[in-house]
Amino acid sequence: AAGRVKKPTPSAGNTGVPRSELDWGYSLDLHSGNVFRFRPDGSAVEPYSWGQVNPFGLAQDSWGNFYTADCHSNPITQLIAGAFYPSFGKPHDGLGFAPVMCEHAHGSTGLCGVLYLDGGVWGAEWEDHMLVGNCVTSRINHDAVRFTGATPKAEEREDFMVSEDPWFRPVDLRLGPDGSLYVADFYNRIIGHYEVPLTHPGRDRERGRIWRIVKEGVNGLRAVNFEKRAVMERRFKGPEKSPAGAGSRMLAATAEWITMHPGEKSAWTAAVVAESLEKTAGEDASLRQTLRVALRALLQEPGGFAGLEGMKPTAGLAAVIRTIQTPEASAWTLNYLLNEPQADRGELRSTIASLARNLPADGEAKLVGFVRRTFADDHGAQLELAGAIRQGLARRGGGP
Repeated sequence: AAGRVKKPTPSAGNTGVPRSELDWGYSLDLHSGNVFRFRPDGSAVEPYSWGQVNPFGLAQDSWGNFYTADCHSNPITQLIAGAFYPSFGKPHDGLGFAPVMCEHAHGSTGLCGVLYLDGGVWGAEWEDHMLVGNCVTSRINHDAVRFTGATPKAEEREDFMVSEDPWFRPVDLRLGPDGSLYVADFYNRIIGHYEVPLTHPGRDRERGRIWRIVKEGVNGLRAVNFEKRAVMERRFKGPEKSPAGAGSRMLAATAEWITMHPGEKSAWTAAVVAESLEKTAGEDASLRQTLRVALRALLQEPGGFAGLEGMKPTAGLAAVIRTIQTPEASAWTLNYLLNEPQADRGELRSTIASLARNLPADGEAKLVGFVRRTFADDHGAQLELAGAIRQGLARRGGGP
């Protein structure tokens, strides 16, 4: 896809460049699967998340969370703004891939069309359930979604619909204003473009069906989530204004808003987000990832590091900052290493190579000194990390 878009960084999506410095007039090449958003008038388009292989269909719950079906990786994936997802072995952005929501495959790699049921639209028994079209097995799969904080997990349930007609190909699912489920049925003997040539006589070119499935006794109206609406309307400006009992889902919704609007004036400084990250339990993996992405977005803004004033350096904070390719971030990371030396050699190598690409000249001697002190009795590690420093210098055009 190409058009008038915000300029991405060379190798890591939207990391490393303050949003305010991104220009218009550049084309964005989306390799493999991606999710992006655009204004209807064509004035702006930008990536929402990075990666996936073949996402088909998009659903949204009443909190505004997006979900997609990726036919080659996961039947259901929760999309976190600014996060990375696996795609043919491509690397992530340093923060790791977003958490896996669905760990079963529904017996197929041809999943498309995804629907989220909540807000009382089909009654309490269907609250937080998802349906997925499976055009290979001629059925509609069914999962219940269970949350740990703001982190969803899909639990496999009995199939919602099974057809004995092998041509039944449910490729999209939509909930109508009447509360009925509408199913777009491609209805074809051939499933995918790869099976036979496009001119093959077995391809059906006349048929296609839309099915309507009715649940009696429902009005089809989804209840309005006023807490989420407060975020979308930018009324939620800081922790002191958090609605009572909002909890982790409200925090996740706010962090996603920050990711997409990091330059907006808000009570949510980098320190506030970092403190929220420190307080978030490890099992709430989606919230942690959302906060990490939001924190990076804030720090990439001009003057973003001023928001850390008074914040004690932590390993969690360092893990986010070392993914930012700016001199300011490298100076912070070097100071952290000098005061909180880490012993993990693999992590140090990637960190030190990154620092060498961005540190000012007076920081190189400090970096070399740190390596020699930390691995005083391990000359092999010194040699390895010296090579990492040299590699980093070479990438910015400097000599050893």
